[in-house]
Amino acid sequence: MSTYKNGKNEISKRIRHFRHALNLKQGEMAKIGSLNASYLSNVERGRVAVSLNLLTKITKAWPNINGDWLLHGRGPMLMGDVFESGAATPDVVKVPLLPVEASAGPGAFVEGEQVEIDSLPMPRAFVEKLDVPLKSLHFITAVGDSMAPTMSDGALLLVSTYMQGLSAGIYAMTLDDAVLVKRLQVGLGSLTLTSDNSVYRDIVIDNPKDANLNIAGRVVWIGNKV
Repeated sequence: MSTYKNGKNEISKRIRHFRHALNLKQGEMAKIGSLNASYLSNVERGRVAVSLNLLTKITKAWPNINGDWLLHGRGPMLMGDVFESGAATPDVVKVPLLPVEASAGPGAFVEGEQVEIDSLPMPRAFVEKLDVPLKSLHFITAVGDSMAPTMSDGALLLVSTYMQGLSAGIYAMTLDDAVLVKRLQVGLGSLTLTSDNSVYRDIVIDNPKDANLNIAGRVVWIGNKV
């Protein structure tokens, strides 16, 4: 599994650097990008996790920002008019964002149809190293603390629906009406859903075929505040 962790608030620092490069005050950037000014301030100070919604709004308001630079600190800050057409480029692909909050805690629920509401840029070279079909990838967000410290509340999760059988790893799934993100352990005729936060108990499913369980995809990338 390939994972990415946002080094000590590095994404927050790049957001602040980008704002300074635009010569904008926080309130001005918030107004232009339809951002919550208080939340933006807390993000820049490293007090809260960088949400998928914030990154989406930034790339939408300033389509020439280099997503590889914003997420990973690689390459130039700006890429001209790369994203204005909404098309992929030789170096960048756009991954769909779904309006899904997966619980890394007691339980979260999805209301309505799961349809793409936006997309985020990712470096093509990075995506290719994941060794899964591009069409199998989508972004969701994690809520709760049961998977801490691996993922924090509000972490960005890149999930692939391409799975050749089940093996140990972190998966997004639905159990009854709850959307969960848990570490999966495969036993003989059973599945165990575990949390990285020891405060939470394991969920043992003795007869997976009879349970209202659907494994939606494997988490192949995690981006969160450290």
